[in-house]
Amino acid sequence: MAVNPNHDVPSDMLSRTIKETQGEALDPEIQVEYQVGIDTISKQSLMHLHKLDSFLRESQRLHPNHVLVMSRYVGVDTTLSDGTVLPKGISVAMPVYAINRDPTIFEDPDRFDPERFERLRKQEDAEGSGAGWDSGSGTRWSLTHTDPVENVNFGYGKHVCPGRFLAASEVKILIGRILMEYDIRFKHEEAGRPEPVAVGAALVPDPTAEVMLRKRKAGAA
Repeated sequence: MAVNPNHDVPSDMLSRTIKETQGEALDPEIQVEYQVGIDTISKQSLMHLHKLDSFLRESQRLHPNHVLVMSRYVGVDTTLSDGTVLPKGISVAMPVYAINRDPTIFEDPDRFDPERFERLRKQEDAEGSGAGWDSGSGTRWSLTHTDPVENVNFGYGKHVCPGRFLAASEVKILIGRILMEYDIRFKHEEAGRPEPVAVGAALVPDPTAEVMLRKRKAGAA
């Protein structure tokens, strides 16, 4: 199966996550969590897939859709609160790739750590500072929660992506079923995880990469 999705959020996230599952980073407990936690698919049951949610956000952190997000054209000379002057006619953007790998924000930022955000959620809950997974967009560390420093992958403020909740639910359902029903590996495993391809400011999954899926036999673990 050649992974070459259209550049929309659900298919892009699915492609990236499938590629993450090829290495040692995939926690077998994610499969157990999905199998035990999903009797009937609903908003609430999907929100309780904490390990899978953490895995997806970590995948998005290391491999965002773009190097830059929230691009804006400066229509008039503008002076920011810190004195920075933005002259009329330039374009500005948020450097999401650099933010996601900033060591002052994330510990060991270049390492893929699928449990990173689950640990942070548990720490937040233990300290009593978290909103919990059942309120609003979820905890501060959930996939769909946006923050001007820690998570601008979906944008921020009034221009934040309104479809992020649907995208997250779609990917959780799809990747969960794939993990439960298929064995997955790269066609060329020796080459390792394919790196994304830069197309302007966009980072798209390598269209030449091939992932092989094999349907498991009934009852196979």
